[in-house]
Amino acid sequence: MKGFVRMLEAVLAIFLIYGFLMVISSAPDKAEAPQDLKLKAYDLLQGLDDANTLRAWADANDYASINAAVDYSAKNHIVNVCEPDGTCHGDSPNATDVWIGTYVLAGADAYNPKLVKLYLY
Repeated sequence: MKGFVRMLEAVLAIFLIYGFLMVISSAPDKAEAPQDLKLKAYDLLQGLDDANTLRAWADANDYASINAAVDYSAKNHIVNVCEPDGTCHGDSPNATDVWIGTYVLAGADAYNPKLVKLYLY
């Protein structure tokens, strides 16, 4: 009889462990990880650069045109165009949980480096 009780305890323990592992593995997924949003912001800016529109707008410090061209409806976004000395053109978000994708450009026709920052919040 003692052997049967121990075997029953072992089977019960296995079911408890299996149930615990099932609960842990079925935890809800997060919407997007912060690193994924930084990569998404970079990819959006790279898409504009591949379309040959980003460089001209960045050279002209036209952050409004860049912001209008960004097609991402999952989050709010704002664009800044910054000089190498740290001077930025455009607004910065006043929010928490902000992810920044930075795209560095050397210039359109001449060497005129710009940093284009896309804030997702």
